[in-house]
This record gives sequence, structure tokens and C-alpha cells, in this order.
Amino acid sequence: MLLSKKSTRNVPRVYRCPNAAAASYVHDYNISDIARKLGKSATTLSNKLNENIDSHVLALAEAHAIQLITMDFRVLEAMALDLGKVVFDLPDANEDLSEKGLTGLIFHLMEAQGDLAKSMRVAIESEFITSRDFSIMEKLAMESITSVLQMLAELREKVRGTPPTATQASLKVA
Repeated sequence: MLLSKKSTRNVPRVYRCPNAAAASYVHDYNISDIARKLGKSATTLSNKLNENIDSHVLALAEAHAIQLITMDFRVLEAMALDLGKVVFDLPDANEDLSEKGLTGLIFHLMEAQGDLAKSMRVAIESEFITSRDFSIMEKLAMESITSVLQMLAELREKVRGTPPTATQASLKVA
């Protein structure tokens, strides 16, 4: 998936239009099974997913439920992309992560960012970026972002409250 606002114009419609994304479920899933799990008529659900039928509209709660049933979040991703946003899976925190484990995560983050920076430098120096080069950089960027999210999840688990002597200004960066 392309991530810049400018490049979203080139993304296929199904990836940037929530209605088209919802309609595409019909081609990839058994709508009768999904409708049964939703407690709805298969015909009604098919009509709601059909972009050419205006009399039936898919409700937000139904789109949410379909995504949970299929574990396919294309509607959410299309909504985000249409709004110039992206969606990431939040990692689970390791409840008993030691200080050594946290340090390892920091090093993993630094390594991921270093790999990304190196791939970008090499690509820019070559003055010709192929689609394969871009795919590699995109994968490394996602790994770097995922590492940051993992760090945040781990730190969130360690939040216990403010010690009496600490101040909120103590972590500010100039």
C-alpha cells in the first residue's frame, strides 16, 4: 500500500474507497455465511454490499462486525487511506519484560531504523529507485514503525503513576 497523500490518487479504488472495499467482500468471502453470523438475510447483506443499490446502506456497526468475522480490515484501511491515514496492528506487551528485555527492544528499534536509513541512502545514491527497492524500503519502514509501537506497548505496561519527587517536565526534550 502506498503511504503518501499524493500517491493515494494512484491506488486502486478498492483500497481507497470504503464502499468499494466493502463491496469487494462479495468476491472474496461467502456472504451467506457472514450474513448468518450477523443474523441477517444473505440477500439483504448482498444488497448492502452492492454499490449499485442505493436503497440498502451498510451500517458502520455492520461493517465493523464483518471485519471482525473475516479478520479482514480492508474497510478500515480504505477509510484511513481516504483520510490520509494508515492503520497498524498494535503489538501485545510482554507483562514480565525485564530491563534487559527492554534494552533489547531499544537495540532492535535502532537496528531497524539503521537498516531503513542504509537502504534509503543506497537507493538515493544509485539515482534510480526500482519498485523492488521501494518495496524493500517500505518493508523496513514498517518494521521500524512496528518496533516503535512495541516499545510504546511495553512502556505502557510499566506505567504506575507519578512518583512524589518526579515532575512532568523532567522528560521534556529541548
